[in-house]
Amino acid sequence: MGATANYIVYTAPSLPGSATPSGSNVRSNSPMLQFLWFGRQVDTNSLKADYTRNWNSSYYDNPFWSASYNTQSQERHRLIGDLHAEFRLTDGLNVRFRTSTDWYNDRRKSKVKWGSAGAGSPYGSYAEDAYTVKENNTEVLATYIKQLNKNWGIDALLGFNVRNKQYENNYQAAPRLAVADLYTLTNSRDPLTSSNDFYRLRQYGLYGSIQLDYRRWAFLNITGRNDWSSTLPVDNNSYFYPSASLSAVLTDLFDIRSNILTFAKVRTSTSMVRRDLEPYQTASNFIISQGWGGNSTATANNNYPNPDIKPEKVVSYEFGGDFRFFNSRVGIDVAYYKSITTDLIIPITLNPSAGYDTKLMNVGKMTNQGIELMVNVVPVRTKDLEWSLNFNFSKNKNKVVALAEDKGISRIRQIERWASLELRTENTKGDGSYGSLYGDYLVYKDGQLQLKNGLPVEENGDWGYLGNVNPDWTGGLGTDFKYKNWTFSALFGFQHGGSVYSRTYIEGMRNGSLKESLAWRDADGAGMIVADGIDVETGQKNTVAVPVRNYVQAYYDNDMIATFDASYVKLRELKIGYTLPKKWLKNTPLKNVSVSAFGRNLFIWTDVPNIDPEVASYDGQLKGIETMSLPSTRSFGFNLNVTL
Repeated sequence: MGATANYIVYTAPSLPGSATPSGSNVRSNSPMLQFLWFGRQVDTNSLKADYTRNWNSSYYDNPFWSASYNTQSQERHRLIGDLHAEFRLTDGLNVRFRTSTDWYNDRRKSKVKWGSAGAGSPYGSYAEDAYTVKENNTEVLATYIKQLNKNWGIDALLGFNVRNKQYENNYQAAPRLAVADLYTLTNSRDPLTSSNDFYRLRQYGLYGSIQLDYRRWAFLNITGRNDWSSTLPVDNNSYFYPSASLSAVLTDLFDIRSNILTFAKVRTSTSMVRRDLEPYQTASNFIISQGWGGNSTATANNNYPNPDIKPEKVVSYEFGGDFRFFNSRVGIDVAYYKSITTDLIIPITLNPSAGYDTKLMNVGKMTNQGIELMVNVVPVRTKDLEWSLNFNFSKNKNKVVALAEDKGISRIRQIERWASLELRTENTKGDGSYGSLYGDYLVYKDGQLQLKNGLPVEENGDWGYLGNVNPDWTGGLGTDFKYKNWTFSALFGFQHGGSVYSRTYIEGMRNGSLKESLAWRDADGAGMIVADGIDVETGQKNTVAVPVRNYVQAYYDNDMIATFDASYVKLRELKIGYTLPKKWLKNTPLKNVSVSAFGRNLFIWTDVPNIDPEVASYDGQLKGIETMSLPSTRSFGFNLNVTL
């Protein structure tokens, strides 16, 4: 029997760019948006000396004012723990009981000071946002491990699991403060605005596996699991997913183990995975909110309920091998895989006349296939010195085989945030794979830019294919040196191919805040330009002069010009460490003491201007679309490890 518990407290006095005045104007406290619009002639030292001084009170606050006064604090308390007990019934047969919890309470307080710019000014605002999330898992697991005879062994298990999850969010805000600098919900000159979000889900799982081994060189493993989910319709809430794998150690099978070929193992497997829904997606429900004059209103959910929805299904196949040479100083692990996804759960856009925006449907078929490779080499190994290298490589090819063409669905927009991520099949414009990026573009004919009234013509009706956000391949390279008690390691990561869209680039170029915009300026920083191109109205060479400012703002106001090759090489980590000699600890209760210093995310080499292509994502989920995100950061630290 036993128990474990971890209690974690996380506090942040102010999250950057989070607290905004209530209302529609979020410009005033967005650090990246202000940076891109910031006048380069402004004396920042004067702003730092006097927080009440501002450069653009219509839209923005003094950045030092925002950093000091318009804050969003966060405090999270988290408990992760379990109780467990194990009983030995007979030789090889054990039963284990375990119940665990993962609970956290997250409180966020947003303060906007009286006198701030934007909506709610000059009164300021205050808001409290509270999240409580808990997940409990309880399982009973029986295991049977036994060597049946000199040839056969068995490893079997049978388990039952109950998973309960509950999520709750309570938000309240004082839109305008009644008294300056008093941040309480009762200090509001207007009715409080509030919202609540709550859901619960329960999932039962019955699972088992059996592994047979023959002379420890041949292994057959078969698993199966059946889940019952509360988030699915009653008629479709049960789903089964099995797997099977077979492997053989060739060096034992053929007795060919040697100093050259140390170990060789081949494997193959197939599996099925099912995915259910978020809660409350299959039946009509209402959203209760505050309406005009503080009155409560009940609004139907924008998603049309689908009582026939089924769990998404992924069937995968894999073939691979693990090979080691020269007394394991060279190791190669390689795998080829293919997966087929059907019954994709996708929100389909409906005609507004339906009264709903979307409907969840099982549509389409999608495949993924690729290879994964890991190589480990130890070029030097002596008594005092060891040098090792490790390399990994992966390549995936996705294909959207079908959507729901029989229902008139040949494209599904995943997200539109200036540019758009869409699912399209091969018979439509694009590459027919997940992660296709679409957007508007400048019009060229026969290699000539099309102009109207001296300004570039933009095609924004029929969006064009810009690229795919997924890389052609990714990899990593690490090296470790050990010399006596010293260790040194370095880790590189790299990506080849893929596309990234940068809104930072568009806004920075249009506002003249990026160094790349200098090429458009003359000695006076202004002037006129007669652009090279064809006038669409005359069909002749353009002769219309326009201000450089107007031309640049038009030329860079499209998605294609801000889409870049997302390839990069990164120095992810450098680390140096030292382990104290054992003789130094001889007369102490300490068994081992080591110290190390590290730096992470230290350098990046990429052709993408001004941003880190790896962190470009919308809402932290859909990568490839960068929306004026905060820069990535370097980090440095020290570790002290003590063993008693």
